[in-house]
Parts: sequence; C-alpha cells; structure tokens
Amino acid sequence: MWGTWSLLLLVAVATALGHDGWTPSGAGCVGGDSLQKAQRCAAVSRRLSSKETAIRAAQAFFLSGHYADARDVLQPFEASGDVEVRFKLAYVDSLLGKHDLALAEYRQAFAAAQRVVDVSLVAKLTTRFAYELYEAGEYAEAIGILDALLRAHAGALELVDERDARMRLARALNYLGDGPASAGELRRLRGILGAEPLKATELLLDAQLHMDANQLRSAKELLQQAHAAARRDGIRLYEASAVMNQIEVAAKEADWQQVHALSTQAEGFGDVFGVDDRSVLAFLEGVAARGEGRLEESRHLLEQARALSPPPNRLWEIESELGRTLWALGKADEARQTFQEAVSKLEAQRKQLSETGLADTPNGNREAPYEGLFEAFAEAGDSEGALSTLQRSLARRLSEQVAEVSSSAGHEVSDALDRSAATKKLDEASRALPERKNDTPADARFVAFVTTETHSWAILHSPHGTTTLPVELAPK
Repeated sequence: MWGTWSLLLLVAVATALGHDGWTPSGAGCVGGDSLQKAQRCAAVSRRLSSKETAIRAAQAFFLSGHYADARDVLQPFEASGDVEVRFKLAYVDSLLGKHDLALAEYRQAFAAAQRVVDVSLVAKLTTRFAYELYEAGEYAEAIGILDALLRAHAGALELVDERDARMRLARALNYLGDGPASAGELRRLRGILGAEPLKATELLLDAQLHMDANQLRSAKELLQQAHAAARRDGIRLYEASAVMNQIEVAAKEADWQQVHALSTQAEGFGDVFGVDDRSVLAFLEGVAARGEGRLEESRHLLEQARALSPPPNRLWEIESELGRTLWALGKADEARQTFQEAVSKLEAQRKQLSETGLADTPNGNREAPYEGLFEAFAEAGDSEGALSTLQRSLARRLSEQVAEVSSSAGHEVSDALDRSAATKKLDEASRALPERKNDTPADARFVAFVTTETHSWAILHSPHGTTTLPVELAPK
C-alpha cells in the first residue's frame, strides 16, 4: 500500500520574519500571485542581500511549484548557518528528489535548532524532518522526535503546529504498521480540535487509514471531503493530493475508466508536482495499463516510475509490479530477476525496521513479490527456489501476524515503541533462512499446496528431492 502522496506534506510556513532594513510593502514583496511575488522578492533579496526576503521568495516559489528557483534564492545564505534557511533548503532538496542530501541538511538544522527560542520554528522544522525520516524508513526516530516535541512544549504550541505534529505522528505510526496507535493519535487530535473541522491534510490521513484497512467506500468519502476542504482553502497542493489518492482507490477497485479520468485531472496539477509525485503517478498509470492489457505501455510507465529514484519504501513495490508486467509479457528471466530485487529490497526494509526494535510491517502489498518469485521458480521447474521462497514468505507472515496481534495491546506512542521483542526475534529467524536453498531436512516428507492469482501448485518433498507440480485447484 502506498502512503499518502507526498505533496500533502507541502505546508505553507508561517513563521514570523525579522527585518534587515526593508519592509515587505516597500520592497514590492506583497500581493499578486505566488510566482510574481516570488520573482519580486527574489530580485529584492539579490539587490539587498536580504536573507528574510529570500525566505519569503522561497516560500512563494514553493507554492508556485518552482522548486529549483526556491533553492537558487536561498543558496547565497546557506553558509550563514541560519536554521530556517537550512531547513528550507532541506525541504526543497526533498521536493527535488535529493533525499539523502535533504536528510543530512535536516539533521544539521535540527541539531542547530536546540539553541532556537522560536517554538513555532522548531515545531515546523521537527514535523518536516520527521516526514523525511519516515520516508527513509526511519520510523522510530520520526516518532521519537515528534513525541518529544509534543511533550516538551505541551500547552505552548500554537494550534496549527500541534495539529501538524500530531498528524505527522499518526502518519509515522501508520507507516510503522501500528494502525491502532495511529488511529488513537488521530482521535486525540480530533479531541483537541473539538468542533473545529479537520483540515485537508488531516482528512487525507484519515482516508489513508481507511485505505490501509481496505475500507474503500469510506476512504473515497473522506477523500472527497479533503478535496473540497483544499479547494475551499485555495490550496492546490492538497487538491492534487486528494486526486492522487482517489486514483489509488480506483486502481484497487480495478476501475480503469476512473483511473484514466482522475489521471487526466491530476495532470492539471503538474505545476506543483515534485519528482516523487511524478513517480507515484507513473506507477499508478502503469498498474492501470496492465489491467487493461496494454503491457508494453505498462512496462514503460513502471520503468519510468523506477527511474525517478523513489524512496526505498516505495521502490520494492514498483519492482514487484514491474515483475508482474514482465511476466505477462512472457519475459520470464527478467521477471524473476525483478521479483528477486523486489524481495531483497523489501527484506532490507524489514531488517531496518526490526533492528530498531519496532513492528515489522513495511507498507504495500508485501505478499506480491514473494508470490511472483514463487511462480517464476515453479514455472521454470526450479523446486528448490520455489520452496525457499515459500519458506521466507511464511516466516514473514508469521512475524507480521505477531506484530498485528501485539499492536492491539495499547494505543499510546509508548505502547507502539515497546512491542518489539517477539517480532525482532522472528525476523532474525526468517532472515537466517538461505536466500536460494531451503533448509528442510533431507529426510522430511510433506506436501504443500500454494495458490497464486493464476495457478495452483503442489510442492512434494521427500528423501528423493523436491518437486513442484501444477494441480487442479482454483487459483486466488
């Protein structure tokens, strides 16, 4: 399952600005549309070497989708060490798809922010740093800094900052695979807001939780509400996010006509797309193309999505879907290799999660790459490879089922951070399984039945070896 489209993380920064000898009105840095304002502010910044005007210009460039221009106007002030300049540079580098650089810049800004007294600036930096962390799969650190922010400044945060931090915390918990804790945090946010309606970003998160639970009807209703809220507030970024998530719902429902209609609508938001967002759109369109039998187009779109350097927690799912398309094209060797790459990346992410002592449940259809790889081995008559893949898949499922059961034990952040020992041990055991050979005793005897989307198989193991045979059982 893909997380909510990354553009919803683009939040207007409303920090108070100091002055270095200019006023906004005197500089002509007010009014007009975002791009015109950005260009005026940028010109003033260059003429007066004004850091504050550069920050205003960068914010206006963000809103108009001119991310490279935002970086250019901030670049002259990078050496100043200013925390706000540093974190805005990190933010724009993330939008440009430079995630490793952005993460390093966020770390520098976050370390320097310990000396900053502006609580609102610290809150905004923390929430954006947390987003970059959970996009990189660093869920424990993201949860930790958000929880610390909310505890350290309880009662002192502005409502806009508290609701943003709690929304990000709920999202990080959801990415961690702890739906109950995420839902609990969202309920806490609703309690803080009282009768005040949820913002588009919060509705988008609520919709994501429903999508993850496969509650597609209620997810669609929430996305419609989010779209309306974004349109009401005039925030095209969130309008685009709602449309992108509606495409994902339509793809889950195999409603290809709706996917086409919404994709056309999404293209109208191209001016605010970041690199990651283009990757997501290409991915969803590639899935739809395969569903309609346009296999070469599907391959092209999925390869395009992969080439746009998506974050690790998305790359494995792109490769899994690309493997399915290659398999449908009859390119068995390429498909098997692609499935193997998807499984390797998925298990690397699981290892990263388990080493933090946290729940072991990366987002997405985690069964798909194992199923594709099993079928590729079985069709090729490689019974050892098929059995090894089945063993690894079963170990993963057991680990995730334990994590799912344990997640119902409590809905607090501390509960989510404490339920680790069993899932970590199970993951260590599953990763000890050989990648290419099964470790079943040679004298063991058993028959295992496996069903995929298209076939059913029997694996027969005996002292004479392992055999894989197709059987007459209904596929999934």
